[in-house]
Amino acid sequence: KKVWVESDECDQGCLEASVQKELAKMPGRRILLKGDDTLTVGDVRKVMARLREAGAKGVNLGIEELKK
Repeated sequence: KKVWVESDECDQGCLEASVQKELAKMPGRRILLKGDDTLTVGDVRKVMARLREAGAKGVNLGIEELKK
């Protein structure tokens, strides 16, 4: 399972640091969260909660249509 905060791939240990780095550049901004197709809705909810705990006021979810 992979997660990206903005353009940085993150594991569970670096989520907070990545959010804080992005917020230092532009306080109050919404954070872009992307994940691979192995994530469940529950996984995404947990990551979003951690992003909010790290200071994110809002989270945008990035999606990509699968090509056939």
